[in-house]
Amino acid sequence: MLTLSFSYRTFLLLRARHAYFVKPKPALFRIEAAPETRRQLEQLGMFPKAHEGEFYVLYDEMSRERLARGLEKVLDWQLSFWLYSAEPSFVNITQIPTNTVGKIFYFANQEKRNTLSQAESSSEADLFEVVSGHYIYTNASKQRQSLVLQNVGGQQIAEALLEPGHSHTFTLHGEAPGRFQILESTKTVAAFVLVPEALFPRPLGLIRLSWQGKALEQLKSKLQQEESDFAPIQFEIPFLARATYWKYFIVPKYENGFQDVRIDTGKTEVRFTGPTLTHLPNGRAAYLFEADQTLPLQQISDFDFQLIRHKDSKGKPIHRVIQRLPLARPEAIHPASREASSKIYSEIYVYL
Repeated sequence: MLTLSFSYRTFLLLRARHAYFVKPKPALFRIEAAPETRRQLEQLGMFPKAHEGEFYVLYDEMSRERLARGLEKVLDWQLSFWLYSAEPSFVNITQIPTNTVGKIFYFANQEKRNTLSQAESSSEADLFEVVSGHYIYTNASKQRQSLVLQNVGGQQIAEALLEPGHSHTFTLHGEAPGRFQILESTKTVAAFVLVPEALFPRPLGLIRLSWQGKALEQLKSKLQQEESDFAPIQFEIPFLARATYWKYFIVPKYENGFQDVRIDTGKTEVRFTGPTLTHLPNGRAAYLFEADQTLPLQQISDFDFQLIRHKDSKGKPIHRVIQRLPLARPEAIHPASREASSKIYSEIYVYL
């Protein structure tokens, strides 16, 4: 009888997390290897595996030499992965611009940096325009532009000489998914991410890992070391919870008698201005309280805000009107304007 023995070890681990959730949701994120990456890994004897929102690239310890031989002549090793999210309120709960239509996150490893995002956490700097098949560039300047289209590796794809006010279509058919940029001299005048038109559902982001030069040689060297000396490569993509200015609209049954109420925020440094008498679209009177600073949206929050009245009708101190005010919900956020720098408000309505 033939006996096979496998000892799988982790070569690469990718995960994403979100600060909004106190208890991580296994189904919140999904990471998949791009088809070309999956084929490449399997040819090297590696095993891509997704599990509870994380993505593993495994290899058989007994086949480590095969993996090292497969990479021996490789000068530029590139792997691509698609990031998906099943959270319908992802944009609302994430500290990014509220309008992300036609955009995608792009994450990549870089030398001397342990994060895949441009900063410590994912941000607007990681968002790029989505392009499928071609990109139309218009020269909005008053000068003739000499343009070069490059992929993220710096390889020239196309070039164009463009008069002021004219447009040029850069064709990208046959190019692998990734980030591209258009340069005028050494200045980047446009950047975008190529996504296959047939890819559905549309991904939240593209993760691109690449090793070349010294970094690739170090990786090959590690694979040739003893088992105990090899540490898995790990990358985590963190998303910050959106912070908004909270507005409480206290809607009493009777209009009079609420001028002396206030919001007690306990031990926090948050303060609410108000009450300010206002009226809802239906004409009902409401008392508005507005936070003096942004507060994070969270699945479970430590905030303990109470509505209290200074005095009763006889001038005596009175107890709490509401023991615990409801917290902001992700579906009730409202930008003050369409500007990217606009304040974002969370509106909370409390009916008495």
